[in-house]
Amino acid sequence: MKAPGNAGFTLLETLVSLVVVGLILSGLAQGFRFGIAAWDAQSRLLAAGGDLDSVDRGLRRLVARMDPAGDEAHPPLLGGPGSMSFTAPLPEEAAVPGTRRAAMRLALEGDRLVLTWAPAPHATPLAPVRTSETELLRDVARLELAYFGQAGQAPPAWRNTWTAPRLPDLVRVIAMPRCVLTLSDSTSPSPCARRTTTG
Repeated sequence: MKAPGNAGFTLLETLVSLVVVGLILSGLAQGFRFGIAAWDAQSRLLAAGGDLDSVDRGLRRLVARMDPAGDEAHPPLLGGPGSMSFTAPLPEEAAVPGTRRAAMRLALEGDRLVLTWAPAPHATPLAPVRTSETELLRDVARLELAYFGQAGQAPPAWRNTWTAPRLPDLVRVIAMPRCVLTLSDSTSPSPCARRTTTG
């Protein structure tokens, strides 16, 4: 018990209050650090999602506008499980003077999803045709392509190759990016897929 003239805190009371304040501040710092890490991870995920959405829209537009002209010797679409070649009109902003048609090839080169294209005029060009390459996505782990339609006398079905003299009814594009989300110092890969199905 304290003497009536001694006002103040004992050393033990002061130490206990300092420990309690330290624990509260430590908990607040951990929560703040987790909140910042979650905010950063969400920002990275939204940025990657924006890239995927723009690539998704662009590929849908190209596949939907494929040139159906072709024959047995030159099918309108040559498709394999990891690449496809076709002819389609270029977007107006990328069109080459004299023609909007382009011979295109979608493929995975290393870890990059690449669209290679060259103008495809209706007549024989007088000068060599320049090929351009557009990188659609980086850090892609795998590309899977499939084609739905009737090839020859076989009934319509999904196939991993396409060489028929007509376009398939649907094209499925699955680009599997390498996604890594870290909310702490440890990293754990988390694969995420984006599907594009266009008819």
